[in-house]
Amino acid sequence: MIIKAFFPTCSVKEVGTWTSAHEAAKEHDFEVALLDLSMPGLYGWEQELSRFTQHGKAPVCVVSALASQECVRKAFASGARGYVTKGTPAQWVGQALNLIMEGNIYMPDFAAPQREEPYSRGGLAPVNTYNLSSRQLQVLALLAEGKTNREMGGKLGLSEGTVKRHLYNIFQVLGVKSRIEAVNKARLNQLLIE
Repeated sequence: MIIKAFFPTCSVKEVGTWTSAHEAAKEHDFEVALLDLSMPGLYGWEQELSRFTQHGKAPVCVVSALASQECVRKAFASGARGYVTKGTPAQWVGQALNLIMEGNIYMPDFAAPQREEPYSRGGLAPVNTYNLSSRQLQVLALLAEGKTNREMGGKLGLSEGTVKRHLYNIFQVLGVKSRIEAVNKARLNQLLIE
């Protein structure tokens, strides 16, 4: 019902097991796949999710009652592009799906990297910790060049609104509040090719 409310013309394929999900991914060209980690399967959910993301073309958004940082990190490590917990307000689910279909990620606030967290390796977090999309990395690179939203949009063929959404998501993922902080953190964590 939530999906239909945000995407009234979409068609939805429902399955109840990981085996059925793998089969459906082979038969259909989905724009996005919403997967519950508690579906029965032959293996644990991490392995099943990895298999799905390796063989399926659709970006995956996990929908789960499991609300821990560890589960979210494992899901992203297994190839998920989004994670929403059951009980997430409907409008956030719709926004999450839009972001994921645009090539972004959606991570719940409780699992996003925070500025206060100590980083491994003497202050440097691994690049893949943040799971930024290639488009987000392009926006970040242009941000480091001092480009305005309009200039970034013109260079990437995006509207200013889309650029703003990308910047918002980048700030959320990096745990920063300003353009300067985003660029500094990106440089510190080797997210920019200079």
